Amino acid sequence: MPKVISNTTPILSLLKINRLNLLRDLYGTVIIPEAVYQELEKKWRFIPI
Repeated sequence: MPKVISNTTPILSLLKINRLNLLRDLYGTVIIPEAVYQELEKKWRFIPI
């Protein structure tokens, strides 16, 4: 299965529609750079669940 490096936008978009599992299903390994992780951590607090 291929690996992919993701930026913030696709992760946030998939989180909003509760489909984050699609990244793992499609690519197996998803690499998230530290800067992206920090940005997600900051932004996720403000997304209503």
